[in-house]
Amino acid sequence: MPVNVGTIDRALRAIVGLVLIALVFVGPQTPGAGSASSRC
Repeated sequence: MPVNVGTIDRALRAIVGLVLIALVFVGPQTPGAGSASSRC
């Protein structure tokens, strides 16, 4: 596997992981999440 692909893959996984963790802690408390969940 080329080095560039590995670096990009690792960066994407780190970003996705941080976003998921942020959503778990912050998601329910933000007004955006509240309005999005009320639409469904």
